[in-house]
Amino acid sequence: MGCFLEYVVKRIKGLYVPFVKWGILFLLLHNVFYKIGFYNSCYGFLGNVTHLYTWKEYIVHCIEVVLLVDSKEMLLGGYWFLHTMFFASFIAYCFFRYIEINMLSVGISLIISWLCLLFCFSIPYINIGYKEFLAATMILLGKEVKKYDIKQGWLFIVICFFIVLVASIIIPRTMASVGVISIIPYVLVSIIGSIMIFSISAKLTGKFKSIMIYIGNHTLALLTWHFLSFKLASMFIIYIEDRPAEQLAYFPVIPPIDCVDQLYSNWWVLYFLVGMLIPLTCCYVKERFV
Repeated sequence: MGCFLEYVVKRIKGLYVPFVKWGILFLLLHNVFYKIGFYNSCYGFLGNVTHLYTWKEYIVHCIEVVLLVDSKEMLLGGYWFLHTMFFASFIAYCFFRYIEINMLSVGISLIISWLCLLFCFSIPYINIGYKEFLAATMILLGKEVKKYDIKQGWLFIVICFFIVLVASIIIPRTMASVGVISIIPYVLVSIIGSIMIFSISAKLTGKFKSIMIYIGNHTLALLTWHFLSFKLASMFIIYIEDRPAEQLAYFPVIPPIDCVDQLYSNWWVLYFLVGMLIPLTCCYVKERFV
């Protein structure tokens, strides 16, 4: 029981507390962001736009955040991952606790995820569905990979890289967008990609290794602030391309004028640099001087 309580406390501190803390802060700032142009009723995420919140909406959304139901704020669009990982960690714990054969747990969790996808099922209100069981599957697979300590040479790494590259082009899916058919290839490619990353990390040395470790230790800051940082890149694009100022409300990036894919931008390098460097720089300044 003591071990379980320690597990619960760790997940609450690492996943629930950040979700609620930043979720409520960004919620309270919603109308401020709306008035300065980060949100508007014309542009948003894949056709979904927002509006100025009333006090009633503030209260309802605040309750949803505290209960880990959802964060409606587009600037925290990546926080679905914290919700998913919070519940997935407990699903995985149940498998660890009650099923001795880990690969059996992997199979059961993956089948449940697939069935949730097939029947469009999720537990109401708390939204536990295919993503949570798929994430639990990845946690269980991670334990299996770690057990064998699989690390390979550069030839294997290059082969894995091209497999992941080709798969990402042929089946461009994320955990949030897999389908009934693509879920199995997604899991297989994820395993290959994970082994590739483990193998690369084992070969890193010196300053580059320190940089990668620093980035890895600040993934929550990157998840929290990268969409807000993107707005600086969007301001620059609006100025350079002489676009309407209202397009600042595009999420997550401003797409090319003739492009139907709102998730793509010709300025992806700029977005990448801004989304990485601004949060990491802020973290560094805070840790060094504050």
